[in-house]
Amino acid sequence: MIAPASLSSGMIQINVFTDLFFASKIIGAAAALSYATFLIQAPLGIISSTILIPLLPVFVSLRAKENHFQLIKKIHQGIILCSTSMVFLGSIFISLSTPIVILIYGRGEFNQNAIDIVSQLLIAYGIGMPFYLLRDLLVRVFYGIEDARTPFRISIIAILLNLFFDWFLIGGSSPWGELSPINLGVNGLVFSTTFVNFFACILLLLKLDNKLDNLDLSKIVSQNFRIILIGFISGISSFLIFKFIYLPYSFFNLFLKILISSGISLIIFNCLAIILKIDDINNLNKLLKDRFIRL
Repeated sequence: MIAPASLSSGMIQINVFTDLFFASKIIGAAAALSYATFLIQAPLGIISSTILIPLLPVFVSLRAKENHFQLIKKIHQGIILCSTSMVFLGSIFISLSTPIVILIYGRGEFNQNAIDIVSQLLIAYGIGMPFYLLRDLLVRVFYGIEDARTPFRISIIAILLNLFFDWFLIGGSSPWGELSPINLGVNGLVFSTTFVNFFACILLLLKLDNKLDNLDLSKIVSQNFRIILIGFISGISSFLIFKFIYLPYSFFNLFLKILISSGISLIIFNCLAIILKIDDINNLNKLLKDRFIRL
């Protein structure tokens, strides 16, 4: 069980190595990927440790048949917590990608061209953030119910697909020239990983639905569509609020504009989540509040 679990848990890292392998064919791509990855790792790590680490022992303790409905409830709760937190963060990274990159990197030799490339990558990563965390959650659900083979098999498929789509989305280079009609450059590497994680989530959910009665996939899909809609609205709001705020340019003022835009967007997201009856939104607020207070 250790080997399958190690491969399943390390799928993201393996995909990163694959991306870097293909990035070596594009000038500056490896550095741009590293810069963009660094920006998402801190919030992703905080949220991941806040939500995922406490849930694994819960899944293990509820695997007995008499706790079935409680297990289903916890799975639903975990999925909603992952989706709401990552969709909100993704909406901020997408709507404020350029200001964020300028704030963190925009000095010295990091010129406008570098800012543009990393900003585009940050948008691509923002789109894929919910799938990163959701895949990790579903893998832990399978570990909790003592099934390491299913995520192992799906991880193998996902790694092979990532290899293919990395190659395909950057032109499909070969000794006979480019074989793919699509060349998205370095962005193609991130979109490949996003698609593969999305595909893995779908397979994991379908397999989980086969293993567990009353999982209610229709409710999960319905809730997630509403969360995406809320994220879209809050993302547009943060973009417009940032444009509306006028402050003389300085590092502190740029930080303040991002902070105000994100804060108001978070309030809008939270209010819409309550209005549209997203489950467990209050639990997410409490979890994150407690976590950041400890930090």
